[in-house]
Amino acid sequence: MMNKYRVTLKYGDVGKYKHNSQNITVEAESDLTAMRLAEEKFKSSNSAYKNKEVDIVKVVKI
Repeated sequence: MMNKYRVTLKYGDVGKYKHNSQNITVEAESDLTAMRLAEEKFKSSNSAYKNKEVDIVKVVKI
């Protein structure tokens, strides 16, 4: 069964402090899958994000 998750992630240049954050909404079977999908969705949404380092901050089932 698919659930909706809101994944909050912080991102920035590799090796530097991550000042920016963004919420990504995904449908997934588990929170672990949601984290992976959110990172992929974020990086593919804009070519400038492709090489950014990403930390998952929070995952909420909605």
